[in-house]
Amino acid sequence: MRAEQQTEHTASVQRAGWDLADWCTAVGIARPTFYTIPEAQRPSSVKIGTRRIITEAPADYLRRVTVAGGVVIPPRKAA
Repeated sequence: MRAEQQTEHTASVQRAGWDLADWCTAVGIARPTFYTIPEAQRPSSVKIGTRRIITEAPADYLRRVTVAGGVVIPPRKAA
């Protein structure tokens, strides 16, 4: 019974922020692709020390950019 109580408690806790790598995995993009997203279309985030913490949930971000018509990633420059 104790395991059930712990599972219920864990399920009710909302995540406040995501590590950049975890967030990118949840959205389905590579980490370098994150930096090619235009600044105005990036998810909300904070920088704590040297770490970037994404504060916008992956599902919320995808919903927001879908309503806005998607994200246009500029083509890479030829080497």
